[in-house]
Amino acid sequence: MTGAEGLFARLFNNLSQWVGNAGCEALFSRAFLVCEVNHPVCAGVRFQLRDAAPHLELLPENARLRGGDATVEGMTEVVASILTMLTGLIGDERIAMELLEDGPPAPRRLPEMPSSPKLDATDTSNSSIATNRPSTTDRRCGHDRRHHD
Repeated sequence: MTGAEGLFARLFNNLSQWVGNAGCEALFSRAFLVCEVNHPVCAGVRFQLRDAAPHLELLPENARLRGGDATVEGMTEVVASILTMLTGLIGDERIAMELLEDGPPAPRRLPEMPSSPKLDATDTSNSSIATNRPSTTDRRCGHDRRHHD
């Protein structure tokens, strides 16, 4: 795996959990397409998954022809393009950058909620419960005509 493929593998791992495999493939391929105008090393390069591993089609050949500096410049521009597209979708550059750098956050445990008191069927203070009739605040859906407002 080339250095660029390693970079995109990490980005893919971080981002695919949010936008899925197809979303990553679309974002990355679009970024290469946009960047090929100013960076010939990106010409024809498409991101693909092969056996669950990232593959940058044509990048090794283009990198040999253009050299290391041009490859670094091109890859930097591709990542910037991905960030720009994500920022456009999300609306916040900081969040988009966090998705690229860290991937999804670790699951948080929500604080325990106190249990609600159970209604006692013998409690007659609420006559709608005791009589099994809908109260005036109940709303029915569908074709049930017993709507009470």
